[in-house]
Amino acid sequence: MKQKKELLRLRPFNMANFSSGAGHLMMLGMIMSWMIILPLMFLVWAGFALPMKSEDGILNYQVLVRRLNRILLPICIVLFGLLFWSISGTISEAGVLLPLWVASFPTLGIFLAARQSAAWLHASKRRSLTKGKWFLFLLVAVVSLILIGALGTFLFAASGPILF
Repeated sequence: MKQKKELLRLRPFNMANFSSGAGHLMMLGMIMSWMIILPLMFLVWAGFALPMKSEDGILNYQVLVRRLNRILLPICIVLFGLLFWSISGTISEAGVLLPLWVASFPTLGIFLAARQSAAWLHASKRRSLTKGKWFLFLLVAVVSLILIGALGTFLFAASGPILF
């Protein structure tokens, strides 16, 4: 006598991986990263810009870059390693590229946003690297960083597992 076997329902695209918890962790990391990035951005700006007052209000770019490289970069690298380790340890079917992408935006992204926004203001014709303008440029850079990171995470997650 033949026994009936149940046919498992096949789910299309990335929904097959989403139910196992891997998609939930990525979504949680992506959604919660802005709650970490924005306060960190304000603390970085306040810590680096407030003590660097000059007579004309323009920040010393070389001192700012030295502080960013010596203080913020090691902190961001350690946080990147911890976040990458925690994400890649729980998501084995996602490959390496998706956890690398998700871990780099809230950690190394804040360093690159701070450094690049200061470099853009310093390279302008008027050398307008002031505290207020640097804060506004940093805010715009961080918001665009969050949008690019969210879009990239959605695209990587929709493309399926990338194993290498």
